[in-house]
Amino acid sequence: MEKINRNDKCPCGSGKKYKSCCLPQLEAQRFAALSHLRETCGIPHGEPVSTAKAIFIAVECQKSGQLQRAETVYENVLKLEPENQDVLFAMALIAQSKDDKDAAVNFLVRCLNADPGNYNYCIRIGSIYNSLGMPEKAQECFQSIKALIANTPQDQFNLGNLFNNLGELDEAIVCYEQALRAKPDFGEAHFNLGTVHLKKNELAKAVECLQTALKVNPSYSKAHNNLGYTLSKMGDLDGAIDHYKKALSISPDFAQAHYNLGNALKEQGLTDEAMACFEKTRELQPTMPELAEIFK
Repeated sequence: MEKINRNDKCPCGSGKKYKSCCLPQLEAQRFAALSHLRETCGIPHGEPVSTAKAIFIAVECQKSGQLQRAETVYENVLKLEPENQDVLFAMALIAQSKDDKDAAVNFLVRCLNADPGNYNYCIRIGSIYNSLGMPEKAQECFQSIKALIANTPQDQFNLGNLFNNLGELDEAIVCYEQALRAKPDFGEAHFNLGTVHLKKNELAKAVECLQTALKVNPSYSKAHNNLGYTLSKMGDLDGAIDHYKKALSISPDFAQAHYNLGNALKEQGLTDEAMACFEKTRELQPTMPELAEIFK
């Protein structure tokens, strides 16, 4: 929007100068909004008030679980900057955490209107539509993303990761497979595709993808670990143990592989060897939640 100078004609159409028409009212509204922002943020009188400072305070409140205060601050920022994408996005996340999905969609749509080229908003909106049981609307959002990104293997891989992180696994699979059609030796895409199939409990497909990732990069310790875990779910403990050991030969401080190896050895009745793995896991990652039951 073009900036209006004080001596320009007022955009309301009155014919008066802006400074003699709507500007004083807008300035009064801004002053009131800043005063309210000072109050809600707890900024002492004498210290300058800015939306940047208010957003910082709101983010800290959000991180610490003070969602009501964060929401109040964000609402006051939007009175001053109604198209602030970061604030709209934060409000969407708060609404989603409160299970107010309609409000979340509304904020995300406003995000998208403020920045139509940001496909992250499209994905979020589509994911919420899915959670509302509106798959057709979700697909509209997901399909619109194709026009927003360059169709390179890396772009498809990145998009797949976004879908994966949001739990939109079928959409993630489509993106990873498209990346691999263009770049068959894309090891990370094979690995992530295998991990998605593992999440969906499609174990045979997961094994195939992870084995392909290891053909591309035999030293891919995470692929050895995930392949081991998949084989253990299929009942192949010997195969699982072999891949866990390969993962650890490459990455000796891989805590999750030590833990998984311990579980496989325990299932084989090798209690002492299993406890040695769990002890090593505790040494490397003492806060791992799964260890609480073992060392209670």
